[in-house]
Order: sequence, then structure tokens, then C-alpha cells
Amino acid sequence: MALSKKYLILGGALIMALVLVYFFGGGRQSNSGKKNNSEASRNDSLIIKKPINPTGTFLLYQLLKNYKNTSSLQKIQTSQDLTLSELLPKEQKNDYKNIYFIIAADANLNDEDGDWLLEFVEAGNYAFIACENLSNKIRTAVSDNSYFRFNSYYDTSFVLNFYHPKLLQENPIEIKNAELNSHRYPRYKNWRYFLDADLGGGFVRIAYNKARDYPICIRLQYGKGSFIIHSTPAAFSNYNMFNKGGKYHAEVVLSHLPKGNIYWHHDFGKYSPYRGVPQPTYSEQGSSKEVNYPKSSPLQYIMKVPSLFGALVLLILGALLYMIFQSKRRQRIIPVIESNENSSVEFIQTVSTLYFQQKRHDKLIKHKELIFLSFLRQHYHVSSPKITPDFITKVAQKSGVGEKHIKDIFTALVKGKENRSVSESELINVYNKLEYFYKNCH
Repeated sequence: MALSKKYLILGGALIMALVLVYFFGGGRQSNSGKKNNSEASRNDSLIIKKPINPTGTFLLYQLLKNYKNTSSLQKIQTSQDLTLSELLPKEQKNDYKNIYFIIAADANLNDEDGDWLLEFVEAGNYAFIACENLSNKIRTAVSDNSYFRFNSYYDTSFVLNFYHPKLLQENPIEIKNAELNSHRYPRYKNWRYFLDADLGGGFVRIAYNKARDYPICIRLQYGKGSFIIHSTPAAFSNYNMFNKGGKYHAEVVLSHLPKGNIYWHHDFGKYSPYRGVPQPTYSEQGSSKEVNYPKSSPLQYIMKVPSLFGALVLLILGALLYMIFQSKRRQRIIPVIESNENSSVEFIQTVSTLYFQQKRHDKLIKHKELIFLSFLRQHYHVSSPKITPDFITKVAQKSGVGEKHIKDIFTALVKGKENRSVSESELINVYNKLEYFYKNCH
């Protein structure tokens, strides 16, 4: 490698390292600043100076806040130490029903939370669940232990409509995947729906996907209350709520809920009601409050930990030193060995010309026979020390050429190679018969 080229590579690596340190190593905020911003974010998510997350549910949450049937709206969050029984009351605090509300990719509640939710609905409350996967305990309970499952098909979008004649849309509503590919088009995903045959007569069908036997939103009375289960949470995302059809779909589905106190069960991931990126978590340790911000990238986390940052610097310096002192070639250049040329064709042409000039057509025919037999062995795996009728039949079956023509070939070959005074016309006749075989065989 030339010396100037080596230094160019080293300079480029150093510049790249400096750029990484500049963009990912600085801009740290003081603890007091973090605390003030976090408290403001908790008070009102509208002040977050970030664009709306397309896969979130910020718009739906705002719609619920201003909805005429919303008596109160409260967020709840379960954890290892906090269960639904402590956050979701069965008794109404006013004259309105309590409504459990969850939008998640997987609504896999543990057994304790699942039992409490069933008791909550059975007592006369409502549960709205929009998910792609529901815990077995709730599925078997609401379906009276029948085989109630989520099915799926793969596409970038789907169209929905409503069963009720007054709600039926002339143009079905298109719901798209909020996650985009590198070309800014919706990605393919598995869209969920229910099998109409699995539901039975106890379910009220609200909305369907494509065909009327593909329900996506159903209602089932359970005890004194009701479950409303939606198989496509992506339909409530900000990406689809921006559209008139998506907003109308959400309003129709929410109209099946009574006026009540909504308890929104949420997390900080997908389908979060926050406006922008996932918010920080809070934990109290004694009198101090610790704010744990999510790490947006592994490199950003490395830059914040002094020991990891020092290890990264040593790694970069070691790589640069290795390039400087070990990049020199230590082994002599191995000369290129020219590949062997196949001179078989030239040899055959030379021998054929010699035999033809000597008028030894019988030897040419003998070589033709050897080549023909080799062709049969390689292509059809047939060989025989003697040319028998069975051998001719087997060649005809595998090659697709008639037995009579193959028999004529062998007759001409045997006659030609045993006759030293064979004429040129007979040699041409043998050649024509073989060419016919080669052109017409399988």
C-alpha cells in the first residue's frame, strides 16, 4: 500500500471517530433540568416539542378526553408490585360505569390480573380490549370455553366496514400499517381477525374486514357487564386517526361504550398515549426521585458510562496503531499461475484430419462409435459389452429416438469400422445418422 494512501485512511478514521464523539458524547443535561422537564411532561404531554409518534395513540387519547360519554379518564400502569385489583375498582364512584381500556400488541395479562378483570366485568362494568393477542384465561372465559382464536393474513393494509345497515359505508375504510419501509410505504404485517364460525351466537358483531365472515370487532355480555374486543389495535394509531375514515371508525366503535369512568391501561412502548417518543420512568428512593431516561442507541449509552467510553477510546487507538505498524505486507507476492488449457478439441481435430487424409475412414468411424457410447453412458447411464436388442430398446426408451434408427446407427458403425475400404459416402451416412440422434434425443 502506498504511504500517502495509508495516511489518507488513517486521517479518515480519526475524523470519523471525532464526529462520533462530537455527536454522541456531548449535550448532557443537568439533573435539575431533567427533573423540571420531566415534571412538565407529566403534567401535560401537549408541551412535548416532538412530532406525533405515528404508531402511538395520542390522538385517540385526546378524542377520549373530549368525548361526551367520558365522565373521567385516568391512566393506570401495572407492575410486579402493582396489580389491577389495586388500580381498577369494581364499584362505581358515581352514577356511571367503570370502563377498562387497553390498546396493545399483546394483552397477555397474568392470571391474577385476568381473574380480577373477569370479576370487574361480571360486576356490571365494561372492558374495551384492542390487541393482536389475548391471554388464554380471558379468551376461554368470554367464549364459554369454545375454540376462540385470532387468525391473520399478510398485507400492508386492509379495509373495514360495519355490520349495522345504518353504519355501513359505501366506500370501505382503509387501514394502513403505521410502520413504513425505506421507501416510505407501509410495511407488510399480519392483520388479525376472528373466524365467524368460532364466535357462535353469543357475540354481537360490530365491524368486519374485507368479508362479512371476517369480524374484527365484537361485543359479548359477561355477567352484568360486557367485553368489546377489537383484533386490530393499529386501526387506532395516530397514522390512521389522521384520516377521516380512521376517525369515523374510532367514533363508531367508542359509541358502543356507555358513559363512564375510563381507566386506560398503558405502557411506554407501542400504542402509547404519549405524543412523541416513549417517556422516562420514575422511581422514588427515599427522599430523592430518580429519572431513568430510555437509551436511544447503544453508542449513546456507551458515551454516558465513563468506563465504557474509555474502553471505546482504547479500542479506536489500538485499531489505529495496528493499521500503522501491521498494515505492511510481510509475504512476497505469489505469482499468478496460468490455468491449464483444454487441448482435447485441437487434438481430435488433428487426428481426424490425419485419418481423413490417409483415407482411413474406418478409424474415424471407430472413434465416432467410442464417442457415441461415451455419450450414452454419461447421459443415460446405459452400457453393454455387446450391442443386443435389449440394449437398443433401453437406449430408445431413454433417448426418445426410435429403435429402428438406433439399430441403423449401430449397424452402420459396425459395418464401417470393419471395412478398411469404406467410402466417403458411407462415412457421411454414419455422420448424418449420429447427428440426427444428437439433435432429437432427450
